[in-house]
Amino acid sequence: MAMAGEHDASGVLGRAAGISYHVGAHLVRVSCAGGRWSVRVDDVAFDRWYTAQADAWAAGVREADRLDRASAA
Repeated sequence: MAMAGEHDASGVLGRAAGISYHVGAHLVRVSCAGGRWSVRVDDVAFDRWYTAQADAWAAGVREADRLDRASAA
């Protein structure tokens, strides 16, 4: 799994900008605004938010895995 992030001018990874992970054939992106972590898989946003980055990331990975299994069937 590869990770890419967006950095501000100081080189610090911005939470609001988000962090992207390649999971299988999919791009999982987590970002934070107002203490709420959101997740997108292949530019499709989830309809809920999370209080922890790890929870948002795990939900995105589960969805990417589900999509990979569905496309293999």
